[in-house]
Amino acid sequence: MDFSLTLEQRELKEAARQFARTEFLPEKAMEYELQESFPFDIYRKVGELGFLGGGNNGGGASLHVQPTSGPEVHHLPGGLGL
Repeated sequence: MDFSLTLEQRELKEAARQFARTEFLPEKAMEYELQESFPFDIYRKVGELGFLGGGNNGGGASLHVQPTSGPEVHHLPGGLGL
């Protein structure tokens, strides 16, 4: 069984890495923290790029970062809420 990523998954992962490096800056995280605000603008961009997924068949809201892009964004500043 081959568990390697497909070309599409590798491209998504690279796009997530590039997005994270330009959008998830420590100074942005600090700005949101100081303002006690939520980064809706960044979440909107993340969703538009297809990095967010949903899926809660039991009802209610459910958003999560796609497994392929997750490793690229989860190690970045926590103040951005991802």
